[in-house]
Amino acid sequence: MKTRILSIVCLAVFMGGIVLAVQQEEAVVPFGAEPVVMVERPGEMTGSFMKTYRSGGGIQAACDRIVDSMCPSACGGMGIPWPVPPCPAPASVPGNTFGPAGIGMLWGYSFTGGFDHIVAAMEFGDYGKCFSYPSTQGGQPRFASHTPYFLWLITEMMPSATSYREYAQVEFMDALYNGTFGRTDTGPWDTQEWMDVIWNGRGDTQRNIRSYDFANLPQAFREMGNPGQFDLAIDHAKAAFDNVRDTHSWSVLGPAAAIAGLATANVDYAPQDEEMPMFGLPDLYACIEYLLNAQTPCGGFSWFWTWEDFYPAYSAEWLSGGQVTAYAVKAMKAVDPWHFADQIEAAETFLYSLQLPNGGFAGYYGDDQEPGVPGEPDPTTENLQVVGEIIAALVFEPTPWNSGEINGDGVMTPGDAQGSFQMYLGMPPYENPRYWQFNAADCNGDGKVTPGDALSIWAQYLGFPGFSCADPIDPGESRSESAGMALVSGRSDHLSLSGGNLTVVKRFESGMQVFDVYINSRSEVNAFGFQIDLPEYARFHSFDFGPLFSDWEFHGSNVVDHTLIVGGFEIDNSLTGKTLVGSLRIKSDAGDLSHTIEISDLVDDIANFTVK
Repeated sequence: MKTRILSIVCLAVFMGGIVLAVQQEEAVVPFGAEPVVMVERPGEMTGSFMKTYRSGGGIQAACDRIVDSMCPSACGGMGIPWPVPPCPAPASVPGNTFGPAGIGMLWGYSFTGGFDHIVAAMEFGDYGKCFSYPSTQGGQPRFASHTPYFLWLITEMMPSATSYREYAQVEFMDALYNGTFGRTDTGPWDTQEWMDVIWNGRGDTQRNIRSYDFANLPQAFREMGNPGQFDLAIDHAKAAFDNVRDTHSWSVLGPAAAIAGLATANVDYAPQDEEMPMFGLPDLYACIEYLLNAQTPCGGFSWFWTWEDFYPAYSAEWLSGGQVTAYAVKAMKAVDPWHFADQIEAAETFLYSLQLPNGGFAGYYGDDQEPGVPGEPDPTTENLQVVGEIIAALVFEPTPWNSGEINGDGVMTPGDAQGSFQMYLGMPPYENPRYWQFNAADCNGDGKVTPGDALSIWAQYLGFPGFSCADPIDPGESRSESAGMALVSGRSDHLSLSGGNLTVVKRFESGMQVFDVYINSRSEVNAFGFQIDLPEYARFHSFDFGPLFSDWEFHGSNVVDHTLIVGGFEIDNSLTGKTLVGSLRIKSDAGDLSHTIEISDLVDDIANFTVK
């Protein structure tokens, strides 16, 4: 039997977010907290393993485990024990673990739809609303650093449950803004002072946990904060990221939590401190690539960068941890669930391997029986707070920020409109966009990038009314509709096939087959796009725009894998009669000029093309 010889592993599981308070005298302080501060998310994004396992009840069982383990608190609502049952006396139920567990319950509920799961989350929320300082010391609400986001998320997932968001906004956000939050003997604090207390609550040995403490605050302040509060939260989250050192414990969890928190709030960042391991990397995407150095062969993430020095004498499973892997999964999903899909699936596979017969998750595998053999998940390392964090990581889906700001410079410019249009055409540098770039280009949030999105970005830059990429997206703003299709074929010199919004006329010219594509009379055409699938043995020669569209602000075409993509947009335009979009010219190596073309994916003002 091997014992854990690495202190960085021994210290790995800790409680969820700093509570800024002296503990009540009767409260039991889990995990040896310091005297002043208690240590305390397009569709299915992952692979077939996750889909199969979810259907088998893994998330359901984990949520049930938390429900079955809840404990009544002294002031109301429910909490969870530390780390697992039995429940302590109500007055000793930790006030800082229910936030991460509750966040997990809410994400779990979004998958299971279980009534008992949402009720349990609201019981946690009731505890968050009632937990206060002793009345003789001011009676102000007592919040751990993950609590505001948790209360906001209750209302986000249950819109009728408005009291939780209102409580966090009034009793926490507004109180901080007005400088009236906290105990009368140690406070009150304003926003800056409160965040400084969070920062100072971690000594040098725990400096890497500061990123964990600030992970959910940027999103909470974005959603509920007053002027300036979100910026302060971001500044502290960035500083905590820069504060990470690979010579200290939690050196992988720190950057994973920092990346997850910043990316979830739609903030990119390049680390600035020369002493932190990711200094010099240009953005969070590159930071994720660096973070993958801590992913072991089993898919899990190690608590320390030097895990390869101990592998394979110690198995990859034994070297990996549940909590750090959960935050690495969330970080990868928040930054780019497309490009990191394989790594996400591998990490989720490891997390599910930690599930215990009771539905919870072990924090680690047990000791190796022999070198390189992983053993089994160790039930003595189960922690209900971490169970919630693992649930949240497995079910979490990032917010698609349809901002219109594509190139990442922080300002909407003509370059963003051009970038959105290039993405539609499949042209460099956006032929293979990152997740956040695609969503930024998808201005109206309908799940596809079209010339209409580019038009909205361009018009918003110019200040035209009625064009916006504001979140959340109003489905009524959508300029893209269902795709249509038209087939054009035959040997005759002039085969005309008309229907709906397009007319295509086929003709021959200088040994080439020419397809003239017209937009039929419309009162207003500001943006259009369609695709033409070229015949298998045809060679594309050219696509020449008609005179009217050649003068449009943006128009273009591109051939991608034997498909011609055509589009354009103009802010102010009116068409009368049938107007030539352009002419497609193709040749045939086999000399056969009886090809069939297929026009599809009609979008924006020429959508819903039908042929009868």
